[in-house]
Amino acid sequence: EIIGNSTLSGYGVDGVRGDALCNTSSVHNAHRSLIALLAAGLDAEEYAPSVSGTGVLTNENPVDTNLIFSTYPRVLSRFTTPLWDFSKWQPDAIVVMIGGTDLSNPQVDPPPSQATFATAYEQFLALVRSKNPNAYVFAATSPTTSNFYPTNDVNGNPYMARTKMMGGIAAAVASRNAAGDTKVYPFVFSPASDADLGACAYHPTFTLYQRMASEIVPFIKTTVGW
Repeated sequence: EIIGNSTLSGYGVDGVRGDALCNTSSVHNAHRSLIALLAAGLDAEEYAPSVSGTGVLTNENPVDTNLIFSTYPRVLSRFTTPLWDFSKWQPDAIVVMIGGTDLSNPQVDPPPSQATFATAYEQFLALVRSKNPNAYVFAATSPTTSNFYPTNDVNGNPYMARTKMMGGIAAAVASRNAAGDTKVYPFVFSPASDADLGACAYHPTFTLYQRMASEIVPFIKTTVGW
């Protein structure tokens, strides 16, 4: 199971940044996304309750209140019913990659503190665990989140989004581990370059997805014992 937003789902991967086609569905391709590459690399079934622009505190559009807590249990993310029946299918491993809309969103100014993000992220991990009691959970820092964008907030303080994401996820995982949930692990993807984000709207290229898969697949295999 892969939980997240457009940074892992193949948004604009068949397009080029700035291309007019980015405003159409023709360049969005989940078959060339991290989702598909992870499934192939792990020889596993895939299920991806991922929704563009969702976060644990704030969505990309701050007035959108459908946070990932709301969308994750749904069959269709933008409709309150029906709800997904978690008893029908249980994953062995779950990758969570969220937080960019919370920490590197220029519409959220000033941004939340690392501690505030960590608390909300831990609450989401608890929700995931409540629905998937036996799965290994990998909480990933996105390669697309940077300390260089956004720069400073309205008070002149740097956003430091990547640093906050890494620290917040580490704290959330440590808290879950301390509470007895020992099958939750932090994972940090290598940071993306500008060229890596050459797909539509600064989203990952297929080359970046391939690199991401090459980084996390061995970690998952070793941890789970596959």
